[in-house]
Amino acid sequence: MSLDISPLLESWDYQPGKLQVRSFRAKDGTDKIQLRIDLGVMQMNASGRPDGRRPFGRDSLLDHLEERAEKAGGDFKLTTEEVGKLSQEAVQFHHRYICWFQMSEYRRVIEDAEHNMELFAFATEHTPAQELLNPMRVIMPQLLMLHTRSRASLAIDAKEPRRRRGGGRGGRGGHRDLFPRAEPPGAGRAQR
Repeated sequence: MSLDISPLLESWDYQPGKLQVRSFRAKDGTDKIQLRIDLGVMQMNASGRPDGRRPFGRDSLLDHLEERAEKAGGDFKLTTEEVGKLSQEAVQFHHRYICWFQMSEYRRVIEDAEHNMELFAFATEHTPAQELLNPMRVIMPQLLMLHTRSRASLAIDAKEPRRRRGGGRGGRGGHRDLFPRAEPPGAGRAQR
């Protein structure tokens, strides 16, 4: 087996500014997604965790940690390392739902985006320090936008005008949950 991926890259030119995504079935029968990036290709599993791993025998690290939290009761706190690993898992799902959106696979976008919403809520509840969540907060605005657009796209495809009008409501105000302490510019200043 050659480690050189040059033939693959030469057959799929990188185009700056264009999101290039494709899906295929691997020799082992698993469905994969590839995202062309400037220095190569990012490959993800199409189901389960994008990296194909099963942490502690579970579908995701989030599943494992939720199970632990349930057993521990109200005293459960994540370690700094666990928050970091949850952030890594969130980034993997983030890459994949961006790919799904590019392929107009809106149900898959919603599924992966909701995984990350649940992950963020869980991490927020159990983190030992709020600043550890900053890497996750960076991806949340795009997550909310893609989740909302996917819901609206499905409603449009289904020709459901009521749902289409309300399709964006899931995104409205969602940012307040992400940045609860943020104040708009000028807030708190004395009026002249």
